[in-house]
Amino acid sequence: MKTEYKKKIKELMKKIENQNSKNKELERKMIEDLAKDCAEYISSIIKMENTISLVKTGLEANEYQETITNLDNRRADTHNLVLSK
Repeated sequence: MKTEYKKKIKELMKKIENQNSKNKELERKMIEDLAKDCAEYISSIIKMENTISLVKTGLEANEYQETITNLDNRRADTHNLVLSK
């Protein structure tokens, strides 16, 4: 799956490069930024899942809930950043 996304991004970059546009650099930068933001979003999900596994038994119920809420808020912020572009 990862390779498929890389391939699609590469194809899109090639299309940008082959078009006659004054905005090639801007378009290329937008795609690069979006790919970076998506990678950050995926990382935030992985971090959240790993943290949930690690802290599940070590915290009191209210501390656990607060930790999960904070992680989910960070994940949601990153998600919203991706969608806003």
